[in-house]
Formats: sequence, structure tokens, C-alpha cells
Amino acid sequence: MVLVGATFKRSFGLEMASRLAHWISCIRAPGEPLRWISYLQLFISFHLREGPFFVTKVDGKWKVETGVLAHLTNHVRLGQRVKHFRLMLQQYLRDCLVNFCTATVRPHSQWISCFRGSIGVSLIPSELVAIEEFLGTRLAVPATGSGKSLDALNLP
Repeated sequence: MVLVGATFKRSFGLEMASRLAHWISCIRAPGEPLRWISYLQLFISFHLREGPFFVTKVDGKWKVETGVLAHLTNHVRLGQRVKHFRLMLQQYLRDCLVNFCTATVRPHSQWISCFRGSIGVSLIPSELVAIEEFLGTRLAVPATGSGKSLDALNLP
């Protein structure tokens, strides 16, 4: 993927563009079936592969933290962190001129049995397994209903 638009670079920087490009190249499997994957699942995947990160909007400007500084943001609600990740990822895909489809659906997961914001994507099978294993170690039972138990997930 090549960034064509300038919005992502201006808002999030070239380092984050490079990290997203690397992550996407590692998890995508064009030969695999297209599945609904929640932004929470993608957030977990990015975190597991690329290390701690935090994206937020302060006074109308995007701020990106990585490493130790990102660990200090564990107090921020997970839903807010996933929302900002989603906005960043969608801007990246738009600036790469990638067509994508989003919906609020039950994602492809045995641990997330509730409706979540999702994107259609083909992931390598091992990535789906890693995400499911992560969720399995953090949840006692699958998240149902409003998915309230997902808000309490703690990332390492």
C-alpha cells in the first residue's frame, strides 16, 4: 500500500504510516475468505504485533504515543482507544485509496458474540488464532449483549 493522500502523514506521521503498512502486510491473506473483523480485534492484533501505542485527539490535533508513554494510557477507556485506532486506520486506508466496507455486525469470533463496529478483511489464520487466544485469556465467557465485558479488557 502506498499513501497517496496527505492527510494521514500530516495527522499521524510517517512512523505510524510505516508501522501500519508493516502490520497490514503481516496479517493480510488475499487468498483467505473475507470476514467481518471488529476494530477491537484489529486493535488487539496491532498491539500484539507492533507493541504498545496510543492515539488520541487533543485540542483538534492527533497525538501518537508509543512504547513506555503508551503504557501510561491504560487508564483511558478501551472503547475510546479503539475508536481512535479505527479513525486512524480508516484514514490510512482512504489515503492509500483502498476500498473497504464497514458495518456493525457480529464479527468472526467465538469470544465476541455481540455487535461491534467491523471491517471486511481477509486475515491469515494464525492471526485470528492469536486474537482469539488473547481474548480467551482475558474473558471468562464470550461477550454478549452490549459487550460490556470487553470494556474491561486490559492490554499488556
